[in-house]
Amino acid sequence: MNTKRIVAITLSTLALAVAVPAMSDSGDDSCRDRGGKHRAWGGMESVGSERGGERLLKKMTRKLDLTDDQSTQIEQILTTSREGTADERETLRDTRKALRELDPSEPTYADSVNQYATVLGDLKRDMIIERSSLRQQISQVLTDEQKQELATLMEKKRKRHAE
Repeated sequence: MNTKRIVAITLSTLALAVAVPAMSDSGDDSCRDRGGKHRAWGGMESVGSERGGERLLKKMTRKLDLTDDQSTQIEQILTTSREGTADERETLRDTRKALRELDPSEPTYADSVNQYATVLGDLKRDMIIERSSLRQQISQVLTDEQKQELATLMEKKRKRHAE
């Protein structure tokens, strides 16, 4: 693919990335969570005063009938994970912001985009691995019946999101 075509596609993509949110922000809050954060941007952490992990723990306790000991263990797992990934989440936010603020008319624009894309890819990979480890640790706390119920709940969730 020639360089002009790559630049044209990149500029078109960036134009859409800027234009679509601007056009859709018409005051209609239907795409925002209760905390006012845009759902597509990971609004999970902004609902009410609870963090995502706290809500997850409450929901798991209710839906899976966790014991107090299980709740305590899972809370510790979530806290340790959240503390361990704080730097990665901050780097992710900063890198996304820097990428959005790049000037497409700069001669080094494509190289900068490539560098930021590499950083974002590495961060996402690390976060996927961390989330998998988190799921494994939580799974070790659950009974076989709870694991089965969790699998059923996750399948229902996948079906809802597929619709």
